Amino acid sequence: VAMMWSGPPRWRIDRITENAFHLFGLDVDLVKRGRIFLSHLIHPEDFPVVTDRLALLAESGVAERLRIEFRIRLINGGVRWVELEAMARSPKRRDGVKFQGVIRDVTDQRKNAEHLRLSEGRFRRLTESLSDVIWTADRDLKFTYMSPASVLISGLEPDAFIGKSVTMAMTDESKALANDIAGSLVPELLVGGEDIGTVTLQFEQKRLDGGTVPTEIKITPLFDDRGTFDGLLGVTRDISERKKAEREILALTEELEQRVNERTQTLAQTLEQLDASEQAVRRSEVLFRRVFESASHGMVLYDLTGRFMEVNQAFCDIVGYDPDSLIGMRIRDISHPDEYDFDAEHIADLFVG
Repeated sequence: VAMMWSGPPRWRIDRITENAFHLFGLDVDLVKRGRIFLSHLIHPEDFPVVTDRLALLAESGVAERLRIEFRIRLINGGVRWVELEAMARSPKRRDGVKFQGVIRDVTDQRKNAEHLRLSEGRFRRLTESLSDVIWTADRDLKFTYMSPASVLISGLEPDAFIGKSVTMAMTDESKALANDIAGSLVPELLVGGEDIGTVTLQFEQKRLDGGTVPTEIKITPLFDDRGTFDGLLGVTRDISERKKAEREILALTEELEQRVNERTQTLAQTLEQLDASEQAVRRSEVLFRRVFESASHGMVLYDLTGRFMEVNQAFCDIVGYDPDSLIGMRIRDISHPDEYDFDAEHIADLFVG
């Protein structure tokens, strides 16, 4: 909206373009009749500031332009933010000084800027509360942001990294590895390669005190609105405790494997001994069976109740029974009644040993 207006004390609007109705809801005919003043448009809280700046512009006597943002009141009661770019037409005359300028609606821009400010504020508060190091780098792989946690890992303040290469704190070996990866990865991103997502790498970082610390870095490529590679977002984490735990687990694993090997050898020896014992038992059983079956005198095996479990052929020949008939019988089943007591006493002696 373009307009012309008079200076103090009334600040009357003299002319205004037709699109004022769309921006302010303002009736242009009222302007033509001299019935509209800046005080009708400018928010009461901003009016003194704006008019003071305009008055200073007029008093300066220099053909300067004033650019200022303020709130305006709409006819429907709403409020919008606008940017005014104005100049005094007669800067050497205080009485009857005239102004002309252009008003542009910047409400959406201010909202976006406020949202961006709040978003950046939340991002910074988040990064400042984390022990992980959050950082960004430009397309030349130079740091553009570093969170305060950098002190915990490297001992260096965040400002020491800004504008420096992302490999500045790496050991020589890790730096060579990082340069090799960047040499193959970045050119693909620069020519519009596909988004590779998040890449996880491990590098050794130098500390200010001369020591080193193992780190894990998660790197995500950043792209602008046109899809052009615009830099990196990185998260660096100290993995010293993880590496220590891995070493301890490895040592325990090796110790366990050693113990398993020792136990395996012991078990193998035991199995060999058992096998030898079993073989000896089997040989003994074979020998016993041969003696039992070929003996010329009767032989029997009893169970604990005195019943026959096995009998040899010589015994069958003596008593006149076949082997199947004898199995399960007692000695008294085949003894003369007069011999019961003697046989019972004899068998009892056998069980006692």
